[in-house]
Amino acid sequence: MKELEELRKELTAIDQQILDLFRKRLAVVEKVADYKLKAGSPVYAPVWEGVNVAKARSGMPGGLEEYGAALARTLMRLSRERQYELILGEEPRWQLLRALREARDRESSLESLVAVKGAPEQAAREAFPQVRITAAPDAGTACASLAAGVVDGAVLTREAALDALAFEPLYIQASLVGDGTFLVLGRKLEASAGTGRAGLLVELAPEPAALALVAGVFADLDVQVVHLQTLDAASGRLCFVEFAAEALDRRALRALYQLEQETAGLRFLGWYPVLELD
Repeated sequence: MKELEELRKELTAIDQQILDLFRKRLAVVEKVADYKLKAGSPVYAPVWEGVNVAKARSGMPGGLEEYGAALARTLMRLSRERQYELILGEEPRWQLLRALREARDRESSLESLVAVKGAPEQAAREAFPQVRITAAPDAGTACASLAAGVVDGAVLTREAALDALAFEPLYIQASLVGDGTFLVLGRKLEASAGTGRAGLLVELAPEPAALALVAGVFADLDVQVVHLQTLDAASGRLCFVEFAAEALDRRALRALYQLEQETAGLRFLGWYPVLELD
């Protein structure tokens, strides 16, 4: 036990040295962010980062190469996050942020819904007893009614809703959770104050680590991912991400900004309420 305590003391001392160096590194990162902001340069430089990962891998003894590469990737990912944080505070032109603020200030209401017969219709009637609800035989018919402006929203199973979202310019208005999960789709972006869930579609790059990047960004910022699912959509290699955060939460916005810069594409689907069903 005494030997273990001594080893832990040694590790603590080493960790302190690492933290001291990391603080110095972040100070330089802030200067890099300032330069890139003024020059209009992108934060993410994959070629330069690839060279540094290779150096870290080759600089480690046999059997430890991947640990060195993982440390280098982590350091650079954290450094990018700090740069995005600084740049985001100076980025009034970010279109998604403007759209979210407009959606937050806009009153939203669902006066009419179409729901697929069966469980989605039952969930819709329980969640929205005061709303006019019509039944549709399938998800395609429901979405066609929504697209034509006949109704304000369509209630589908989550799987059917994600299939529709992959191809149609629709948004999530609410999530209904009971004997299954159902999504209410609409034509307008939702970002009501007090809502605690958000969804987005991410077009993943072909690199093997693309999905890990998405999960890592949210984990670093302590934003809880509650659902992560890849979709077999002909429009591309898509991933649906649902996370828990208050509407326009600063950390969540940082994650969205970074993913918008570093992935092949991002479409935000809305900040919406979760309604628990009996």
